[in-house]
This record gives sequence, C-alpha cells and structure tokens, in this order.
Amino acid sequence: IKTGRTHQIRVTCHYLQHPVMGDNVYCFKNSRRLSNRLEIQRQFLHCHYLAFKFKNKRYDFECKLRNDLQLVLDKLIPVSC
Repeated sequence: IKTGRTHQIRVTCHYLQHPVMGDNVYCFKNSRRLSNRLEIQRQFLHCHYLAFKFKNKRYDFECKLRNDLQLVLDKLIPVSC
C-alpha cells in the first residue's frame, strides 16, 4: 500500500481476511467480537514512521504508539517476570 487514501488500507485488509481491529465497517463477526472484548474504541491504525520529499527537502517523522493502543497490546502480550 503506497498511500492512505480513503478506506484503502481497511478495504485491503478486509479483502485479505485480516480486518483492522476496531473497524466497525470493514470487519467480520469474530473481529468485531474481539475488538469489543479488548475494549478497542477506534481503529487500531498507527503510522510509526513517515518520510517524504517536498520542494527538494526531505521530511521525516516518527511517532510513538498512543497510550490507548498500547493498553490494548498490553492486554494481548503478557509481561514476562
């Protein structure tokens, strides 16, 4: 996927039988049930790194995962003692 055009990522994931968690439009019954169980309040989409060139200047951006999405991962991945 080269762009984030309207619904492109969500539709592609749905087509590949791997819907985005928290997506209430392009989902399957099981993914909706799991999203509800994990209390996901929005689509679990995040761009960690983005880079592009504009007017001969390169722009790079990094962004940590937001707390609400990190909490979901913490529910799924047990912390080793």
